[in-house]
Amino acid sequence: MDNIGKITQIQGNTAKIKIVRDSACGSNCQSCGGCELKDHFITADIKTDFNFVPKVGDNVTISLDNKTFYTYSALGYGVFIVLLILGAVLGYIKFKTDSASVLGGFLGLIMGFLFLKLMFKNKKSSYKIQKSEK
Repeated sequence: MDNIGKITQIQGNTAKIKIVRDSACGSNCQSCGGCELKDHFITADIKTDFNFVPKVGDNVTISLDNKTFYTYSALGYGVFIVLLILGAVLGYIKFKTDSASVLGGFLGLIMGFLFLKLMFKNKKSSYKIQKSEK
């Protein structure tokens, strides 16, 4: 999976990159007007993510291995789904009401968010950034 970006800011060992997109859905459909296209930024560590010395204004290609992308996506969605269902079932079993089931599901989602936040807190990024001619 590759994206095109432009370095907008360098501060210390971190570079801020604006992702260049034609549309929010990924295809070139600006004529339909169905998407709200917002700027999307990522931050990258200069020492580990770049294979060149970046400068503000450089166009870059951001690459992420498809296997890594799908693994992280499945993990993220899977944790939320499992904890939502588990929280809802446990809430219903414990209190025998629908409102307890809803509250349990909500608490399961919060626990999933906190779990993933802690899990990826110190995780090194998995993408590589190369200089682009575009």
